[in-house]
Amino acid sequence: MKSVFLVAAISITLAITLAEAQIDDYPICQSDSMTNDSGLSDYDQTRQILAQQMLDRAIEAFALDPTTAMAQIQDTANPLYHDGELYVFMLDINGTIVAHGITPDLVGVSTYSLIDIRGTNIGDILNESRSPYGKWAEYWWPNPATETNDPEIKITWTKTYGNYQFAVGMYPGTTSMVKLDDVDGQTKRIIYQMVDNAIDAFVADKDSAIAAIQDPTNSLYHDGELYVFVHSHAGKIVAHGTMPELVGVDSYSFTDTQGTNLGELILDNRSSYGKWYEYWWPSPATETDEEERKVAWVKSHAGHIFGVGTYPDAGLVQRVALSMEDKERQEVAWQMATNAAEAFEADPTSATSAIQDPDNNLYHDEELYVTVLDSDAVIVAHGVSPNLVGTDLFALNDTRGTNFGGIFIENHSPYDKWVEYWWPNPTTITDEGELKVVIMVDRGEHTFTVGTYPKMEGTCMIDTDESEKRRIAKAMVEKAIAAYSKDPVSASKAIADTTNPLYHDGELYVVVVHINGTMVAHGATPDLVGVSNYDLVDVQGTNMGELLMEHPSPYGQWLEYWWPNPATETDEAERKISWAKSSSSHVFVVGLYP
Repeated sequence: MKSVFLVAAISITLAITLAEAQIDDYPICQSDSMTNDSGLSDYDQTRQILAQQMLDRAIEAFALDPTTAMAQIQDTANPLYHDGELYVFMLDINGTIVAHGITPDLVGVSTYSLIDIRGTNIGDILNESRSPYGKWAEYWWPNPATETNDPEIKITWTKTYGNYQFAVGMYPGTTSMVKLDDVDGQTKRIIYQMVDNAIDAFVADKDSAIAAIQDPTNSLYHDGELYVFVHSHAGKIVAHGTMPELVGVDSYSFTDTQGTNLGELILDNRSSYGKWYEYWWPSPATETDEEERKVAWVKSHAGHIFGVGTYPDAGLVQRVALSMEDKERQEVAWQMATNAAEAFEADPTSATSAIQDPDNNLYHDEELYVTVLDSDAVIVAHGVSPNLVGTDLFALNDTRGTNFGGIFIENHSPYDKWVEYWWPNPTTITDEGELKVVIMVDRGEHTFTVGTYPKMEGTCMIDTDESEKRRIAKAMVEKAIAAYSKDPVSASKAIADTTNPLYHDGELYVVVVHINGTMVAHGATPDLVGVSNYDLVDVQGTNMGELLMEHPSPYGQWLEYWWPNPATETDEAERKISWAKSSSSHVFVVGLYP
């Protein structure tokens, strides 16, 4: 049985897809945090994300200049590859260490000669995790952030590139200095994005960025209690979103009511990847100057640190808990709203027509559809009820009496916010209101919304192996789509090549089907190429052509049927769950056997 820590490691990988490596806005099932049942804190999860980012940077640098990258990986003063307990190490195809960020003396040592205190062969565990899509490995190893050499449990993210395997690991439970479990996911996501926006603006035009950060009406840098502050590495406050009079003051001159010196806390422990800190500071949302507990996300860049914080003791936002299946529908809803916004910006007339065309699967996917609002909260397009066009949201209430205009005003933001209300589900026969979770994508003059109706049932926490396989299945489909759109012939050959790790991982392989139902590529049974899926029926009586082609989705969907497992020695059919996504005139499929 794999450790609960590894369950959490894989779960956080699934969560990354929702918002560019940000923590999910909604908890899973009956938990306020997706880690309550897994053993990892929210703080540990952020460290996992940073480990993944560090590894990707190392691979990108290695691709440009291998010699320089390996030297930088072993330079302990380089913040790109060293952050607290995080560091990079590299193995060659034989499992030999070729670069190590903390112990360069290990270069040349075979990982197969290394055994942890639990008897785990490090070479074996890392070899089992070799994948171009990335996998987590777990073993025991000394933590460089502690003063002892005692081994601790380590969760390591590994990914192959060329003939090398890159790895970065973290030590759960040993660096949890900040309690984040009482900060809701949406607030954390907005904080991350606000900090990154401030950095981008500061690099582009320092003076304009400072003016915008200190303008309380600028919604990019102010959202309720959230605001940006900027300090130089020398310790001077450069910009402050609520107290511009502090500009020029020495950061080290501030000590909070708990005795924490802010300069020592933030500047002496800065991170180029970002880090959470906890201290006490007055909240702009209250009328007093009394200090409250504040947790702030702070990132170092270009000689400055940029931070945004929240006051968690003011109360956690309670959000309905969703199943894994419901959260996947959220991902589709968000992508659909974003697609609609991009299309509308390019051509409002054509986009409106497409949004209101029920046969257009870019803007209609079962219960999902798009609504477009102008800046006055008037409906300008509606995917299900075009008769509502021209209606003012302030004249509409949901089925529980909540005014839509109020929801619009309270959540109008450039950071895409989730809201909840009750509304009829277009896939049901009744007009009774159901709980609806809706993403609001604000693009200035117009706001685009798409919502899903959580079933409040399904999978809370799925099996570790299944979680891993689902993630890789989705990634494999994306790789196949990209390759096939570029060169169908070469892609088909690569898909059929069972030694190609991009399209084969255990029981996972790619199938490509033309929209007429004909198989054009098959990773496990190339003899099926040319066969019509409409001629294939599984042992439960499911027609494969009807299953795949009845509702092909450009956003992807999970399908279930029975099919032989290539990882077994028999031809007996097993239950299979496949991720199927349409692109152009084909459907791309990768499945797993749960």
